[in-house]
Amino acid sequence: MVNAALCLEVSVRTMGRILLLACLLVLVPAFAWAQDNLPSERDLQARADDAARRQEYTAAVMFLETMIDRFPESKNEQVFWDLAKFCDTYGLDYEKAVRGYRTYATRFPQGRFIKRFQDRLSYLDSHRSDWPVLKQLTDIRNPREKRPAEESIQLAEKLLADFPNTTLKFDIHFWLAGQLYKLDKQAQARSHLDQAMANLPADGKDRALRLQALDLYAKVAAKQHDYRTALQKLDEIRSIDESRYGEFKATIDDMRFQQRSWWAFVASISILAAAAVGAVAARPWREKGFARKPVRMLAMLGLTTLLTAGPWGLLRAMGERVPTTFWMLAGFGCASVVFLWLTASVQARIGRKKFLALSLLVLVSAVYAAFYVTDMAKVFVWPLEELHRHG
Repeated sequence: MVNAALCLEVSVRTMGRILLLACLLVLVPAFAWAQDNLPSERDLQARADDAARRQEYTAAVMFLETMIDRFPESKNEQVFWDLAKFCDTYGLDYEKAVRGYRTYATRFPQGRFIKRFQDRLSYLDSHRSDWPVLKQLTDIRNPREKRPAEESIQLAEKLLADFPNTTLKFDIHFWLAGQLYKLDKQAQARSHLDQAMANLPADGKDRALRLQALDLYAKVAAKQHDYRTALQKLDEIRSIDESRYGEFKATIDDMRFQQRSWWAFVASISILAAAAVGAVAARPWREKGFARKPVRMLAMLGLTTLLTAGPWGLLRAMGERVPTTFWMLAGFGCASVVFLWLTASVQARIGRKKFLALSLLVLVSAVYAAFYVTDMAKVFVWPLEELHRHG
């Protein structure tokens, strides 16, 4: 009986050892095979790229994070750039973006993205409490949504109304100003810029933001013909960062030229208005010579039309597009001729030479005003601009 029990125990132990050996013989190669068949870094990158093409950004982020965790010795910096694009730029997960930025700084302290990533890390840390607002703003600014510009602007303004105490006031106002500037709503853009600059961060790290705001402010002011303010903003950029003077020198010169052109246009309109008031005040219809023959009037209008057709023919010969506002030039010309015809009898009072001088001044003013408000100026003023720029 004892011998039978002993034999059974020995048999059980032997069978256990055999089974254990069999498991080892099967599992060890299987584990090694599984290790050999784990996706490589290149495979994971391909999967991430494919997911991004299909706009499955969550899956793309998962593959990118797997690459970062499994290959800590990799020199591939682009992985972190793609992770930042999805998690930060697209606003999928700011926590993962922060973790990625810190990992990048540890692995690549001299990397090509280090400055941008450090700036973004500082930005996200400073606005951590407002991440939900930042997420909404990111969605509004996202060009992939393909919303109409007006709808995006309304959403941003609603965001400001819903979160009046957000730390992202500068970002929202600045983005709104840029969009309104593109839509040529300069008064509203300037209002948002004023509010943006009033909400610049008070931590002393606002230099880059201030430069961006001043640059846009100068452009908006120039669109409003407020060249003095525009030049002041550009000078302020220069005082903040002298190294950027060369970048804005051409812009400053061009803006000063535009300023002088605008003053000349205002002077032209003033001359025309003064001439009209003076003509009415002179009451030319009381003069005996006021009535003219219609044939002479038609001849003068015909001559004006021929002179007006000159620039049109020049444009066609140069192969340039004829501006849609071209006939404004003809309108100014004809109006000047009619005006001079009506006031011709006044020369008896002021003298022929004075009348001719005033007539020439009125014609020059009318022509300049026409050129200023039409695309014709781009063709005829271009040589003057080139002469001004190159001396």
